[in-house]
Amino acid sequence: MKKYSIGGVFVKRTLVGVVRYCWELIAELDNAVEGHDIQLELVVPKGVKVPYKYKNIKVVHYGKDIKFFWYNVILPWYLKRNHSVGIHLAVNVPWIKPDIVCIHDINSTVNPQLFSRYHVFKTTLEKKIAVKRAKKLLAVSHFSASEIARYFKYPESKITVVPNAWQHMERLETKGDSESLYGVKKGTYYFSMSSIAPTKNFKLIMEAAKQNPDDMFLIAGGIDPKTFGVSSLEDESPNVKYVGRVSDEEAKILMRDCKAFLFPSFYEGFGIPPLEALACGAPRIVVSDIPVMREVYGDTANYIDPSDYDNIDLKKTMSEPVAPPEKVLEKYSWRKSADILVDVLDKL
Repeated sequence: MKKYSIGGVFVKRTLVGVVRYCWELIAELDNAVEGHDIQLELVVPKGVKVPYKYKNIKVVHYGKDIKFFWYNVILPWYLKRNHSVGIHLAVNVPWIKPDIVCIHDINSTVNPQLFSRYHVFKTTLEKKIAVKRAKKLLAVSHFSASEIARYFKYPESKITVVPNAWQHMERLETKGDSESLYGVKKGTYYFSMSSIAPTKNFKLIMEAAKQNPDDMFLIAGGIDPKTFGVSSLEDESPNVKYVGRVSDEEAKILMRDCKAFLFPSFYEGFGIPPLEALACGAPRIVVSDIPVMREVYGDTANYIDPSDYDNIDLKKTMSEPVAPPEKVLEKYSWRKSADILVDVLDKL
């Protein structure tokens, strides 16, 4: 029986982005691995609680929680002692024994000017290690796979795409509406939500608000108002409302009740928020006209130029017809992604 160990370096982190990808994929792996000649476990430091119970995945507590040292020394030592192949689904790549690695994006390598020198050095080095030493590389989109191939001279045909999905939003139970939560009526506002990062391009949202004074723009996420100028824009423009971080349940309501979900990011490995918005019932998604958005959303989205701050006509953009959301929602599921990964494990 083949033995695989998932490195649980992500277990104590906030449930967003890559961390959500890890938990959701593991939950479906627990079902998908049944009937296969595979022994699967989740390895976490001692004292770290895993908030989920699994049928087929064993949770192993091993070593002290010393961050970098645990992931790069303690975990590889465990894998070697137990003759197990490591699976690394988060952004961290162990320098020793990387085995199976998922590279979500190479943003800092492609756009080094937007990150600190240390961050660029560390993340690029980890990607180089993965490309050189890993038994198998995974990516979350074909675009991401092509970027890895382009910048690290690695055969794209050897990279398996294990995409994001949306079913976690379907499970959320909600009460109320956007008006009761934040005083904005259903169907009267544009909604944007993302984490803080220069590539998320919140500048376009702010410029859109200025150029469309009759429309309401609601912004959520872990944004530093001073960095992005949100607070000053609220002072200048009564059509902007910044609500900070919101719960998953609140995000579902705001996505469901908005006029359109805006996602003007410069660069993404996949770009899951618009997919979540479609799953929640957003009437439209307006996304950047960049390759990965075209790959994931095809003709179910309206597209904007993320670098054009002077001519943001959302009404004109949204006048273009789009395909029903079912076309995209049927394409992606956590179970499908888990089945892809199990197939990789079977063949390795």
